[in-house]
Formats: sequence, structure tokens, C-alpha cells
Amino acid sequence: MNGATGAVSKWSAARAAIDQVAAAYGGAIELGLATFPYPDECGPGRLDVPPALDRRDALAAALAAPPPAAGAWTPLGETLLALADDPAVTGGDAVVHVAVITDGFQWCSPFDPDARHLPVTGAEALRDAGAVTFVVGFGGGVDVATLDQMAVVAGTARAGCDPAGASPGAPHCYYQADDAGALLAALMDIAAVAAEETCDGLDNDCDGEIDEGACPVPGADAGPDADAAAADDIAGVPGGCGCGAGGQASGAIAGAILFGIGLALVLRTRRRATPRRRRRPPGS
Repeated sequence: MNGATGAVSKWSAARAAIDQVAAAYGGAIELGLATFPYPDECGPGRLDVPPALDRRDALAAALAAPPPAAGAWTPLGETLLALADDPAVTGGDAVVHVAVITDGFQWCSPFDPDARHLPVTGAEALRDAGAVTFVVGFGGGVDVATLDQMAVVAGTARAGCDPAGASPGAPHCYYQADDAGALLAALMDIAAVAAEETCDGLDNDCDGEIDEGACPVPGADAGPDADAAAADDIAGVPGGCGCGAGGQASGAIAGAILFGIGLALVLRTRRRATPRRRRRPPGS
């Protein structure tokens, strides 16, 4: 993140993008911050700003200092595994949206080539903990194959992508941001997904309307359990999230931004429909 993108550093571009996301969504989505490595080298990241509404100032303060010039390694996989086990991120009943942003390869010293797949294992662990992970590569120094596989296992691969890289012109499965504008667009897109209205009897997007356009029409061909699921959601099953009547944000929406040599945006937006399963890497 100390490298440049255009006329500014990647760190400055990322700070500005996060500030704009917080300005646009901070009243509707709880945002938090984690940095990695912690304290340096290969230490997994930690949450520095716990998720809450209206965290714009706290995020700006936490990001005031850039990463260190030395020891800013990239334990991305270790950090994602730690987040999957962090109750502040995945310990509740809400689905978590995680936007992982990285500008490099998985790397610790001494370099272990077998660790290249660890970020994919981390994305799998977050998935099994109930999280939906989005992946953003920032700049041209990223591990395209690993980021593609992370998006695939997370279930967020972009439409028409080719994770095998065999189709010339096919888009990446992850978001590729080559400049500050593209990074902001990716984060805004992911935040919009996390904040979109869902059929749960709450005003998820905080626009003063509840469930607009989100619930299936009773009797429509949407699957055998669609009507029952919609009825449960509209009835306000405990564990929902978003805003109540009048556009007041509920504390059940949450997010966290992971920052360091890379970053991730995490947003918890609605109750889980199935129990969580956790998967750890072999031998752990």
C-alpha cells in the first residue's frame, strides 16, 4: 500500500475511498476496521475499530498513519482465518459480507510456496462461518489466479469470468482496481450489495420503505418454499437487520474494513438461514 497509483499512494487512495464509503453508507451499515499484519511481519490482522454505525471519524483516525516501510508483509490467508474465528466479525446471527482488497501476493518470510493457496482457505473459512467474501485486487502486482479462486469459493465470482484463464477477454472473477477511481467504484458496488433491500420486514437500505421490491409475489413460481420463507421474513423473525419504520438504522447491520498491505470490507446484513460450519486448513 506504500506504492503509487497515479499521482497518489495506494494508501491515500484507499483511505479516500473508505472515507467516501463511510460518508455514503455509515448511517446504514456498521463499519469497523482491522489492520494487518499486526504488529508486523506475519502477524494476523486484528480489529482496530469495532463495527458500529457512524464510524467515519474513527476510521479516518485509525488510518492516519501509513503502513511501515519495513515488515509490512502480506499474511492475507492468516488474517482471513483469524477473522473467520473472530466473534466480533462472525459471532452473531447476521450474514457477513467481506470485501478483501489486496495489492500483492500472500507472502511471509521465509517464503513458503505452499502458502500461496492460504487466502483461498481463508475465504472458505469465512464462507463456512456464514460470510460472503468479495475480492478486490488493487494494482498490477496481485496474484490473479489466487484472487480468482478466492472469488469462486466465496460464491461471488463476477458474471462471465474464467477462473482457468483460458478465455481471452473474459473478466476477472474478482474486482480488479487499477486506479483510485476503480477502487472506489468496487467498494461502492460491494457496499450497495450489502445494503440492498431484502425480504425481512425491515428497511435495510434506510430509505423509509420496507421490503420494496424484495419479497416474492405470493403464488409466483419462485420455488416450493418461497411463500413460507417470505411470510416468515415479513413477520419479522428475530435476528433480522436493517432499519425499522421511519428509517432508523438497526444495530444488526454491521461491517468491518480490513486494512494493511491489503484490505477487506465486511458487512453483516441479515440473519442466517442455516447453521454455520467452520473449516480449518489441514493440520491446523
